[in-house]
Amino acid sequence: MDLDELKISKRDKLLEDDCEICVKSKQVKNQSHVPVPRAKRPLQRVYMDFWGPYAEGIGDERYYLSLIDDCTRHSWVFIKKNRLSSSVQNTLEIWLRQVEREAGKMLLVIRADNAKEFLALESWGLLRGIQLEFIEAYTPPQNGVAERFNRYILEITRALLFDSGISRKYWKYAVVTANYLRNRTTIVKGSDNKTPFELWHGHKPDLAHLRVWGCRVLYHHKSDDKLESRAMEGTFLMYGKSHKQYFVLPRGGSELKLVTNPEFRERENGYLSEPLANQVDVQSVPTSAILPIEAPQMPAETPAGAGPPVNEPIHTDEPMTDMTPETLNTPLNREDGEKERDSSSSTGGTMDKPVKPSRVQPEGEAEQRAPKRPDEVREVLRTDDNPLEAEEVPVDAGQESMPDRPPGRRSERVRQPSERMMESRQTELTYGRKRKAEGEDGSDDRPAQRMRAHLARLAVAAELLQTDREYEVAERVCAAPRLVARGNEQSDDDFDETFAPVFRLDSLRILVAIAAQLGLEAHMLDAMNAFAGSDLDKPNCMEIPEGLQDFDPEATSAKGSLVLELKKSLYGLRQSANLWHRKISDFLKKIGFKLITADPSVFMNGRGLIIAVYVDDIVIFGKDAKEIDVVKQRLKEFHPMTDSGLVKKLLGIRFTWGKDRSIQLDQESYARQILDEFGMADCKPASTPIGPSVKLEAPDSSLLGRAEHKLFRRLIGRLIFLVIATRPDIAFAVNQLSQYLAEPRKVHLAAAKHVLRYVKGTIYYRLTFSAKGRPKGLYAYADSAYANSAKNRSTTGFVFFINGTPITWTSRKQSVTAQSSTEAEYMAVSEAAKQAIWTRHFLYAIGKGSIYRDAPTTIYEDNQGAIKIADNPINHPKTKHIAVRYHAIRDHIGNGEIRLEHLPTDKMIADGLTKATNHVSQGRLVRDLGLA
Repeated sequence: MDLDELKISKRDKLLEDDCEICVKSKQVKNQSHVPVPRAKRPLQRVYMDFWGPYAEGIGDERYYLSLIDDCTRHSWVFIKKNRLSSSVQNTLEIWLRQVEREAGKMLLVIRADNAKEFLALESWGLLRGIQLEFIEAYTPPQNGVAERFNRYILEITRALLFDSGISRKYWKYAVVTANYLRNRTTIVKGSDNKTPFELWHGHKPDLAHLRVWGCRVLYHHKSDDKLESRAMEGTFLMYGKSHKQYFVLPRGGSELKLVTNPEFRERENGYLSEPLANQVDVQSVPTSAILPIEAPQMPAETPAGAGPPVNEPIHTDEPMTDMTPETLNTPLNREDGEKERDSSSSTGGTMDKPVKPSRVQPEGEAEQRAPKRPDEVREVLRTDDNPLEAEEVPVDAGQESMPDRPPGRRSERVRQPSERMMESRQTELTYGRKRKAEGEDGSDDRPAQRMRAHLARLAVAAELLQTDREYEVAERVCAAPRLVARGNEQSDDDFDETFAPVFRLDSLRILVAIAAQLGLEAHMLDAMNAFAGSDLDKPNCMEIPEGLQDFDPEATSAKGSLVLELKKSLYGLRQSANLWHRKISDFLKKIGFKLITADPSVFMNGRGLIIAVYVDDIVIFGKDAKEIDVVKQRLKEFHPMTDSGLVKKLLGIRFTWGKDRSIQLDQESYARQILDEFGMADCKPASTPIGPSVKLEAPDSSLLGRAEHKLFRRLIGRLIFLVIATRPDIAFAVNQLSQYLAEPRKVHLAAAKHVLRYVKGTIYYRLTFSAKGRPKGLYAYADSAYANSAKNRSTTGFVFFINGTPITWTSRKQSVTAQSSTEAEYMAVSEAAKQAIWTRHFLYAIGKGSIYRDAPTTIYEDNQGAIKIADNPINHPKTKHIAVRYHAIRDHIGNGEIRLEHLPTDKMIADGLTKATNHVSQGRLVRDLGLA
């Protein structure tokens, strides 16, 4: 009989289900895929597990005990020397008293495996009314939350050890830190983007205090010896209970030290790569470091300003596996010179020795490393710890505290320079040698020193950055590897002066107005590497940055701790901006230009050419194109510069030149960047920047969290630059919101976003300067709104015009409390008078006094009482308390420099700079300002 002839009846097959032999030979373990019902409240169920043993660390610890709350997924880890049930019970007693007080709930269930130390706790649980759930032997998926937790914690622990190069015997500090970070940065599934910390504590965690683990720190050292160092060195190992406290192991010490606000050197490793002579006493380590740990679901953006979140469980469909010491067999990075050491035995065998990385490090060189973190977290961790004073930021179109130039540069640290960078760097070196050959450098060794400075700039530390800088007019992108000094590491002995002035924005608008009226051209030069070419006023030295030690034998004749002497300044040094301004100022004076007293960055020569300098941007105003070209050629010979021709973009402001000699200024591109940055690019436009019914004094509105607080501050900063450059129509709204930077509330953030909606609908607004503008000359409008700001302060508003176009404006809270509307108006017109005197001074200094025709400058005011107080210096009981400085306007009126003229309130343009307006009044303001 063959196989085909063998027949199996259906009845015979049914008998297979009853065959015990088949069951014994084929049975497999069936895992239930139905998840354990999630706890509905904190401490309803807690998962518990042991990890270890691992090689003995400092203090002979070989295990850690983990506890994870099922509802919030908040976690705690405890470093243990053994797994004795008595030790576990003592730990649970201490932990339970704390967490039950924090949560306001009683612990109901503990789920653990059936290890003997856990089984021995059953009677303890009965006495406390706590049920212990034990999983089936050899079935880790039933305790999946704890198993996933172990896996995730060990992943972070390995990353901390690898990045820092710290010896594995300090693993317990890395585990505690990993748990601390996980509780504050992971997102619990199904929790509406909340972290375990927030779910447990009810508020978002503060992440501003997070630092690179294992880095070098300097902390205060109190000593009776007045000449002894005031700082001690150490290695950061653990966070304290306060967000400004850290546990540091002193260099060469044996006990952890709790310090407050140490100085972190996050790019430098600590001192624990080599074995210490003395071991750390285990008693110096906190017995219970409570740190939540969550599994792998990371947030799209790190919760920057979020308050402390509570741990929430993360469920996955992946099969759970046991976590054993073999998980840590990955080779660890260590400092060069560290000897390999045998690891202690672990369950199931002996651990392999770590493989030492094959990195050659010059003798004596301290390893420099950049923290490897997501960009989102990096921005959060770099916030300023200093509290922001509760003071408004005046929205003044003439203020000089301006942000950096708009985005157009991208920089990142370079460890190994690319061929493109080396080609660009070689171009600089060739240029230096060429200048020496042409006799343009007086000292024989200066080009070599200059070359060295470009290659290894600083014995203050330095970093090589790859910068792609966009020259819009030149229509090209230059590869510009740039060496940047760490100026924050300079001492006061390394420099004298650091301040470097730039031209005021109202100076620029005045010059543009004159250019439009007289038909002048404005050409722009951009100085290349401006901060890298000035002679240093004091000796400075520099370390060779990473990646360039072997690049040029002339710059590095020997390896090791070679230090170079700087002959020229470079980016990052505190004095570089001051030295560059002095250098360019001296040269301009040498070729016949004179610095005007009204603005320390505006120069003029006897032929009517005017030069305005803003750091490395140089703008030349003149009527004769040939004379402008001569000056540009002299400047190019003085320093390498990019010639942009007619100004098309300056400080993010676009210049549009009309055929009728008109000049338009706008920030459309910058406004779009703001809308994109804050997710408002597709928002619905609004007709007013702030509504008359909006009440910013709203104590019932909740305070913003840390992340939203940072967002609000950044948004107001962006809007301030928009206001002071080209948008007076939003000056009042931004001024009001800037008064709440210290403690903003949700109503303030909503109002700021409303301003963005208005910007969205008015993105094309621009200032237009024209010779045809009317009325001619210089004139102003001044107004105030009585007691409409915080603390019952009044608001000052004024705007100055030249030929019908605004050249400067202000919306500002008054510094003292006015006792009447007349007094508030008087103070407003006095402030406007100061601006009028400066504007006249500037016009006179550049030889354009004809703008105001040697006649008094008219300031329009709608309050008769204020005009009479200014015109008639009569001592009156109602005005005798007014500060003397406000009475200066009387002298200016008496000298024939200023004239006050009454104007009805419905025609007062400055009214829109002092109060919120409806859409009709806002439209009239925009029309009067000439923006639409």
